[in-house]
Amino acid sequence: MVRWKLVRWVVPDDLDWANAELKPLPEELAEMTRRWKRLDGVVTVLHGAKHGVVPVEHADYAERLAQNADVHTVVWPKEGHFVLWSNRPLVVDEILATIDRSARRE
Repeated sequence: MVRWKLVRWVVPDDLDWANAELKPLPEELAEMTRRWKRLDGVVTVLHGAKHGVVPVEHADYAERLAQNADVHTVVWPKEGHFVLWSNRPLVVDEILATIDRSARRE
């Protein structure tokens, strides 16, 4: 509905921005799917189980597709979409652990 001119003028800018981000998503996901198969590096997937939009089951997507990569999935049961802002130390710790895993792999 956000794309309808009649509705667009009452839509807050944040919602309009979110809608604009979603519009190219199908094509971008198709391209990402092809690229995951070629990935052979170190990958960490972070997911808050209380995301609210993206189901926690999607966290295993990278493991299924990136069969040549070293994939580590972290699911935080009590975190949501904004974990970077609500619990920054969790994210920083995982980034540092990913760097460490990558360095050990070389």
